[in-house]
Amino acid sequence: VIINDLMHIRQQSQETVHHFWARFLLVKDKIKDCRDEDAISAFRNNCMDEGILNAINRRCISRFADLATIVHKYCTIESAWKI
Repeated sequence: VIINDLMHIRQQSQETVHHFWARFLLVKDKIKDCRDEDAISAFRNNCMDEGILNAINRRCISRFADLATIVHKYCTIESAWKI
């Protein structure tokens, strides 16, 4: 059930990673006892941005906090590109 709730949150075309991450967190935070592995897998499977996926795949991520750090850094760069 947990992974199914997260699997419904897909990045839309033209949606920034920042906006996708915000929507993803809204759903994840409502799930009691969400396992890090499930959240990481759901994010990887539903994110369509090749840049963040490459950044994630270059690292061995086992904790959600590590994913959050990478996404935060990527979003900072993404915001700079939009200026």
